[in-house]
Amino acid sequence: MTDRNIFDLTGRSALVTGAAGGIGAAVAVAMAAQGAAVLVTDVDGAAAAATAEKILADGGRAAAAALDVRDRA
Repeated sequence: MTDRNIFDLTGRSALVTGAAGGIGAAVAVAMAAQGAAVLVTDVDGAAAAATAEKILADGGRAAAAALDVRDRA
């Protein structure tokens, strides 16, 4: 076992789907607060961008993309 805190996500990246609101947005914000660079995705690209903007305003690293994970293309 290492001394590394399992909640320290510094230097890690996270892809959070359904992150435009609710639990998905909360997970994205929490991961960013722990140091992760977060890609916020949702079918509602504008709402995903709003979540990413909140993360950026809080000093985190984030980008947003409109994405429907049900669409294989």
